[in-house]
Amino acid sequence: MEPKTITISGPPASGTSSTANKLAEELGFDLVNGGDIFRKMAKERGLTLAELTQKSEENPEIDKRLDDRLKDRIVQHATGNSKTGLIAESRLAGWHGSDVADLSIYLTASSSVRLKRAEGRDEESVEEFKERERSERERYIDFYDVDYTNEELYDVVINTETKSKDEVVEKIIAVLTGS
Repeated sequence: MEPKTITISGPPASGTSSTANKLAEELGFDLVNGGDIFRKMAKERGLTLAELTQKSEENPEIDKRLDDRLKDRIVQHATGNSKTGLIAESRLAGWHGSDVADLSIYLTASSSVRLKRAEGRDEESVEEFKERERSERERYIDFYDVDYTNEELYDVVINTETKSKDEVVEKIIAVLTGS
């Protein structure tokens, strides 16, 4: 398969990270994960995800720095001569890559399913999870005038509620290969 640029977006606990990781592994593509970058930023600052989310509301430069790094990586890959594909995963990856990505994917699931998935995570409470989701959506609308949950931004929308990670990856590969 020739090098491609693929973006994966979706709300928290919709399966974006696990799908992006598995897809990158299956295709041998590079991966950039916005959530991992945000978590790393929190750790470097000695903050929890909830604390960095709060600071991001107070200081738009935190998001803008992260978003600029991600957008630069997507554009550089899509317009360069890379010998490998790239999967970019973040809430705004689809928007950042809207002009250059070969395929833009949005993963979704109901709030109840996503909350149940989030309950098993140690990094934040359910209340912090809900607050982070609200905060991110509002910040992106305020900062960029974009609602990443608008499914019209994406080439493919997949509801992950009843699908395994492998089924989601198989569907994406089928779209990529036209089969």
